[in-house]
Amino acid sequence: MKKRTKRDLTIFTGVLALILGVVFVNSEMGRRGDREAYEKLLLQLQAERQELGDSVLEWSLMRETKGKPRSGGKFSEE
Repeated sequence: MKKRTKRDLTIFTGVLALILGVVFVNSEMGRRGDREAYEKLLLQLQAERQELGDSVLEWSLMRETKGKPRSGGKFSEE
């Protein structure tokens, strides 16, 4: 390859990497804000349901559930 072509490809790759980095950081910052908002909403909705006398299965317990559809699930002791 010619020097000019290598230089142009290097610049293009650098600019592309920079743009992808900015997009990634921006999306992560947005997700962090969304997660906090959804956690707050979840706690509010759980409190409302418990006030009505409903049993609420917490997400932390759901996350501990392991298994496959064919073999069945393994649930937390709680």
